[in-house]
Amino acid sequence: MSSAHSTRFRSRRGCPQPRNALDRKRAKVLHYSQNGLGSPSEEINAIARFILDERDSGLVDHLLAPFVDVHPGGSGQECGIENLDAVTSSIAHLIAVFGAFTTDFRDSLEPYKSAAFVSLSEKWPTVITWLKFLLIRVLKTKDEPGTMRNCAGFLKATLSTFQETGRAEEIFSLPCTIDLVYILVCRAKVYPEEVHPFAPIMATLGVFRLCLDPSYPTGGVTASSFALRLNTVTESTRTTIISTLVRRAKNLTRSHLLDSRILLESQRCIPRCLQALAHCIDGLLQANPSLWKTFADQRLVLTFTQSLNYIVNLAMSIGMKDQEFWFNMSQAIVDFIAQILLKHSPNRRYSLSVATEAGLMKGSIVCLLRFDRSGYPGRSSHLKDKVKEIVQAYYLSSSRIVRGFSNVYPVQLMDDMRVYRPDLRDVHDLVKKSLYQGLAVFDDLRRQGINMCDNLEHHNRAGTLVSPSDKDGKQDLKTCGRCRYATYCSAECQHEDWKLLHRNECAGHWSSYAAQKARNIWEPVSARRDELAYMEAVLNTHKSFPETWTHSSSGPDDREPVLVLDFIYYDIPTQHILTIDECWKHIWDRTVDSHVCRARIEAMVEKAMRSRRMSADAESGPGERFRLVLGIFFHDVVHATILLALVSSEQPNDESEKGDDDDDGDSKKGDRTPFYRIVNSVMCLCDISIAGVDGLWKDRGEPTPVTAPQEPDERIYNLDP
Repeated sequence: MSSAHSTRFRSRRGCPQPRNALDRKRAKVLHYSQNGLGSPSEEINAIARFILDERDSGLVDHLLAPFVDVHPGGSGQECGIENLDAVTSSIAHLIAVFGAFTTDFRDSLEPYKSAAFVSLSEKWPTVITWLKFLLIRVLKTKDEPGTMRNCAGFLKATLSTFQETGRAEEIFSLPCTIDLVYILVCRAKVYPEEVHPFAPIMATLGVFRLCLDPSYPTGGVTASSFALRLNTVTESTRTTIISTLVRRAKNLTRSHLLDSRILLESQRCIPRCLQALAHCIDGLLQANPSLWKTFADQRLVLTFTQSLNYIVNLAMSIGMKDQEFWFNMSQAIVDFIAQILLKHSPNRRYSLSVATEAGLMKGSIVCLLRFDRSGYPGRSSHLKDKVKEIVQAYYLSSSRIVRGFSNVYPVQLMDDMRVYRPDLRDVHDLVKKSLYQGLAVFDDLRRQGINMCDNLEHHNRAGTLVSPSDKDGKQDLKTCGRCRYATYCSAECQHEDWKLLHRNECAGHWSSYAAQKARNIWEPVSARRDELAYMEAVLNTHKSFPETWTHSSSGPDDREPVLVLDFIYYDIPTQHILTIDECWKHIWDRTVDSHVCRARIEAMVEKAMRSRRMSADAESGPGERFRLVLGIFFHDVVHATILLALVSSEQPNDESEKGDDDDDGDSKKGDRTPFYRIVNSVMCLCDISIAGVDGLWKDRGEPTPVTAPQEPDERIYNLDP
């Protein structure tokens, strides 16, 4: 190191020693900002006025001198303590100068800002090397939290200052910058002894979120770079980074790090930390959906839900009354549901069932109860709407979610909601009604089963509509090893269907399966089974279907009526009647990969029409009759699930009706044999806007409601914890 440079590091504060009048003025204004002699806005404005008055285009270059004069030594001793102090002071000064570029003087400072970026970009690799050195070699000091905050603050200031013109993309897409951000994320932790124990984590997650957020000007470009960097590192490094992100939430569940004192002191910081973490994970998964498998291996859903539930329970136990805390906690739950569970999980029902069993719904109910909307009008509606959305979309079409929620059903909290919060009565009624209806539906599924065999002639071969089920309603099904879509009750049915239909659709199902798995929109077999069970339960509960569907026995084949059960577009299930032509035009031809399922749909339609013609020609009166039912279920915010079912209806003859009339009124009530049974089905996805009041049902008048399965006596189910 030259003697001219060595004289610049003799200041006790680590600042470069002034050598001329301009340096002395620089030192004075920077000393004013560093020592907090004024308010933050006054300090930054003072720097802005100094740059304009002195026309100092070299201030940033002056502050970068300590980074380039001495290279960080391998042992930490070659550069000396004075050099470390100089670099640390320069970081703080650069943050203040970058803040000056964003003040009201920013238009006048634009030329100086451009010159600053040129100097910064030239020395950027050296600056990053110094920051890594501070984090890795000099981090284990008493000022460890401060060093972490300064490094994160410098990156955030740089990103915020130069993002408008797209300049920040150049330096934040470099591998050295990405590695530094990942180091920050991995090394940040909670410091219980500090006044602000979560400040380092908040600072690092704030920078990470800005780099990944697509709504931020640089987020779309840098997010791809961050995800690509994870693909180029080793498997162990990638797992370490992702497991660290998951541990960010897990650390909050450790009692020795989070107690009532820390929660009271950092009551607004903790929920915001969880929100930032959810957005960071969302950004990574949006840039690279294949990372979900690694996140799933680290038990992301379970860990995050346990964190949310732990903080909610701790806040409730200490009587937390701060409304801002409960609002932020509600928003953290909404972000977790919307940004992770419903957006990226390939199997949403499984992930939601894991979260429900870990206490997601209970924590949501606590937040709704504790948050007082009178002080924050309208601000709790997000969580309320999200709870209603997942209950309506999944609680009646997933047996595992229903049983999981019944195991952790918060009886006392639900009673409090009913008694003390009239504004939440609709949530209480919906949750409770959906739970008991779901239990009734899936108890019937467990006793009677549902036909999941895709062989169109299964009922003729097996002599029954369903195969035996276990206690969870699951059947011993064989799945096509190639397409992962078709299921069969036996090898014989599989061979028969291969000759009839599946030979021509298997390759299409396989490519569709691969594409939908990559886009995280694949529906598992269990989802299809549960949705079919709910459809069959509705068919056997509701007794007022249109006569055009129940007694159609004549007319052109293209006018064959299809009963459409809409489970998502209205507050209650509704029924509609469409013709075959209308279904092809508005629904089937507009599904995802519609060509794959076309042959099977045509075969089911032909079987229904042939059954109608045979029923009309029969002299012995009505017998077995096949009809078409189409169910529309919620899949995600973009897609709806379309289920077309071929339904068998066995109508009683006059003698059986007469015999029933002679019996008690309880005889029919005790007979649980369904009138309609599903014979065959096909499932596909379509755009969620295909129906609804602005879609298929537009100008069709008021919809006709459908009677949902009746709620059983609550005493049947012991929901007390």
